[in-house]
Amino acid sequence: MKFHKFIQLLFIGFLLSFFISCQNKYKEKTMDTTTSENTSSSSAKDLNGFKIGYCSPLLNGPFYVVLSEVIQKKTEAMGMRFFSADGQGDITKQIAAVEDLLSKGIDALIINPLDYKALIPAINDASKSGIPVFVVDSYIDEKAQYITSVQADNQKNGELIGNWIAKKMYNKPIKAVVISGAQGNKIGKEKRQGVFRGITEQQLRSQGKASLEILGQGWGNWSNNGGLKAMEDLLVSHPDLNVLIAENDAMAMGAIKAIEEARKTDKILTIGFDGQKEAYQMIQQGKLGITSVNSPKALREIILDLTVKYLKGERDLPKLIHSPAIAVTKENVNKYYDPKAAF
Repeated sequence: MKFHKFIQLLFIGFLLSFFISCQNKYKEKTMDTTTSENTSSSSAKDLNGFKIGYCSPLLNGPFYVVLSEVIQKKTEAMGMRFFSADGQGDITKQIAAVEDLLSKGIDALIINPLDYKALIPAINDASKSGIPVFVVDSYIDEKAQYITSVQADNQKNGELIGNWIAKKMYNKPIKAVVISGAQGNKIGKEKRQGVFRGITEQQLRSQGKASLEILGQGWGNWSNNGGLKAMEDLLVSHPDLNVLIAENDAMAMGAIKAIEEARKTDKILTIGFDGQKEAYQMIQQGKLGITSVNSPKALREIILDLTVKYLKGERDLPKLIHSPAIAVTKENVNKYYDPKAAF
């Protein structure tokens, strides 16, 4: 009997010993995991002092100026160093600007290309040197070795604007002129093609037929003065035009000056793109019919978020991201107008 009790006690002692041993091993494993996580966290790449280069296509328009400024502000707020270069509206100069940024030993390049093909060699040179390239507000050819691209949904914005034009001009023949930013620019092409598609689709839905006449095209280099000069020429060449499609607000506002001087404000429906603060004011005043939203802050947040993720080791990033498509008219302009906004 005593021997039986001895065996029981020995068995219980063995179980307790086994349990304690397992518990200790569990604690050791938990501590090891925590230590590993802490080590991983502490060894995560510190981006403080990293050099971010940003190359703008030009800096003679408010959108480009503000986009550069907000990228710089956010970059420096995160402890990184900011280097900028201006393409000055000339593709040869933008290529040289990229080369200048690379010579500064940047860790990442953010670029807004003037031409989606001409910059392929410069971008591929950066990539071969181990410098990741991120494209913002524009396109680059698929042959370019870039990480990701962030832009407004220009085709969808154009379609929304085109729908609105067709409704506004319901029983009137549309005789339009276009003021484009720069030849070969895919963003401008998407915008105007979106408008054309939106007009004809809305006409088909409402009237069962489509009629759109494009009388002419001018080039405004994305600027206020460029829009003014282009519109002056178009008014002379096509005095019977009744719709102006400008590929950004800066050119639209310059064109409006020419329209006012020609005393045709009530005869020409004017549209823009991008949602500049002054364009919202003109919508409130009835001088501009409609624009779309392309926020430099929204683009900045997305492009820098992706850049930081990549620099910290994340590689599963989307190739293209669009910001939301939004059209702004007199009916909703107060929702988007901010008198304190930089753009």
